[in-house]
Amino acid sequence: MNKPGLLLFIVLLLSLAARSQTITGPGTICGGSIITYAGSPGGGTWSITPSPVATVNPATGGVEGYSAGTTTLTYTIAGGAFTTMPITVLAGATITTTGTRKTCVGGTITHVGAGPGGTWSISPTSVASVSGGSVLGISPGIATVTYSVSSGCSATLTDTIVAVPTAIGGTLSLCDGSTTTLTNTVTGGTWSSATPAVATVGAFTGIVTGLMPGTATITYTVASGCTATAVVTVTASPTMTVGSGGMICVGATATITGSPTGGAWTVSPLSVATPSMGGVTGVSAGTATVTYSVSGCNTTSVVTVMPTATVSVGSGNLCLGSPYTASATPAGGTWSSSSSAVSIAAATGVMTPVSVGTASITYTLASGCFAVATVTVNSLPTVSASVTPAACGNGYTLSGSGASTYVWTPGFGLSCSSCTSPTTSPTGPMTYYVTGYSAAGCTDSASISISGNRIYGHISFSGMAPASPAMKVWLIQYNPTDSSITATDSMNSCLDGGFPYYQFDGKPAGNYLVKAKLNSAVPGTSDYIPTYGASTPNWYAAATVAHGTGTNVQDITMIYGTVPSGPGFISGYVYSGAGRGTASEIPVEGMIVFLKNAAGDVLTYTYTNALGAYSFGSLAYGSYVIYPAEQSYYTTPSAIITLSAATPSATAVSFKQYTTSGIILPYMSPSGINTTLPDNTTGVYPNPARDHLNIKTGVASAMEVSLVLADVTGRVVFSSLATTNENGELRADLTKVPAGMYVIRVTSALYNYTGKLLVAE
Repeated sequence: MNKPGLLLFIVLLLSLAARSQTITGPGTICGGSIITYAGSPGGGTWSITPSPVATVNPATGGVEGYSAGTTTLTYTIAGGAFTTMPITVLAGATITTTGTRKTCVGGTITHVGAGPGGTWSISPTSVASVSGGSVLGISPGIATVTYSVSSGCSATLTDTIVAVPTAIGGTLSLCDGSTTTLTNTVTGGTWSSATPAVATVGAFTGIVTGLMPGTATITYTVASGCTATAVVTVTASPTMTVGSGGMICVGATATITGSPTGGAWTVSPLSVATPSMGGVTGVSAGTATVTYSVSGCNTTSVVTVMPTATVSVGSGNLCLGSPYTASATPAGGTWSSSSSAVSIAAATGVMTPVSVGTASITYTLASGCFAVATVTVNSLPTVSASVTPAACGNGYTLSGSGASTYVWTPGFGLSCSSCTSPTTSPTGPMTYYVTGYSAAGCTDSASISISGNRIYGHISFSGMAPASPAMKVWLIQYNPTDSSITATDSMNSCLDGGFPYYQFDGKPAGNYLVKAKLNSAVPGTSDYIPTYGASTPNWYAAATVAHGTGTNVQDITMIYGTVPSGPGFISGYVYSGAGRGTASEIPVEGMIVFLKNAAGDVLTYTYTNALGAYSFGSLAYGSYVIYPAEQSYYTTPSAIITLSAATPSATAVSFKQYTTSGIILPYMSPSGINTTLPDNTTGVYPNPARDHLNIKTGVASAMEVSLVLADVTGRVVFSSLATTNENGELRADLTKVPAGMYVIRVTSALYNYTGKLLVAE
């Protein structure tokens, strides 16, 4: 190959080699920036011309622009092959900072930008803002600051914005000698005082102590160096002086003065002491803190309240002649009296009333605390008692006089025990005592006695009460030995609570019966029957009042009889028996005669007239029994009388009264049947009897007889209806009759016998 051809071949090879090399990177860079370029294939070296515009790192390909202009970047590989790339360097931007690039929220950072036509920007704007290169911190964080020039190039850097402490909290005014605690929500900082002579502050506690009047700036610094400040004002504390050395009695007052004037007083606790005009007053034993405040500053002092005495003199009313012991707490004090009206034992408090008047009683403790009570000496009342029987009724009214209030004893049975005039109904002799109290509580006593010797009762009615319930009541003395009774007293009833009432006072001991008769009753008509207590028309069935020296009650329920109306008529006579030396029977005047029905119920009554005659008219047809009655006499009633249309009347139903034997028997005219047999043909035996009794009538025929045994009080203890044998004899069983003395009556239509019978053990 010739030489020109060889040269052409070499050029061709170099061209091919150059085409196999490449440079990767921008054709334009900013001055002051570094751009790393990549060469291929690898392993080559870098160079740049001219170097004042830009420089390159031969090994890495890092190109740094210096000044505006154009330069060529070359990449050479082993063997000498290379490739080039033109690069334009634009005018660059730079930022310089005055001071640190860290500030607190609210603080600033100053930057200076270099480069033509530059502008500033920052991101994020929530962290900071920028103006003319001055960055203002808005919130904690990192902010990127950018300075851009007209070539399009820019420079950036980062600023740090740190948090500042919050506003200082707490009380910013205090008094000298007192403390206040300041706070901040950002923790971990330290505290300091700019004027520690006025106020100091704990570096880690925030406790400010006022030392002297003035102001001090307190600073709180966090780790970032950010701070918060507050001005604390220290005011001079007031002064005060408590009188009595701070020692007062309950109820006493200590004077208090304060400087400067115009402040306010408080006391705590109020249960121990309370503020008063110009001082403090003790309420109860203990200690209390008195506080004097001026412009928010205060000073304190402790007041000791000593227990005072408490005195008790009761009602404060003393009675002549009656010592009274005053009491007080606490113990150990001394008693004294201001007046000669009352003398008092200094150690015991025993007061002796000397004369009517008043006195101040003082009890003084060793501490000097004392209590005073006033007592009055009063005269004694003069009490008397009286008794007034009730106008109608079984009670008495007791009356007290001479005092203001009264107490009666014994209180049992009294209508009230603490009134002026109680009522009572004692059941026997009774003495009542009354204690009278004056308005001052002084007392005197009296007594009154009630015999309580009386027999009384109320009268009621078995049916409708009569329009006029006035009653005649008899008190009848009964002799159980011979069954005799004698009316000893009588009275007209009065109304007690709407009921007729009777009362017999001061009667001697004995057995009594009571009988009542309605004054308005008309004998022989339907009305109330004269009635014994308790509720019987017959004296021998009446209740016996065994009266001693006390009170006995015998109520009476009046028996009402109703006469059936009709055309029937019954009449007869009542005569006295023989033995009076008379030639003929003597009529019995004024004897009560009862009309009974067949069942024994009393229907009505009447009285015999001067001829001994009685009669019942306007009777309905039916069966009746006539029963005359007299005190102390035992009556054998008539046989049953039957009135009918065929026999509308019975006009000879008569009776004879035997005074010697004390009996009333049916009696017939001589033309009739003799009802009394000779005594030598009749009798009962044995007498005394024990288990049985033989009865001999003297009538030689069988007949029905009634046998009745009554005790000495008239109470029937045995009764029997039996039939005799053909000889008129009867045997009665007495095994159930208690031992004792009895009145025996054996009666029939043909036979009557009354006598005394002893039943042995």
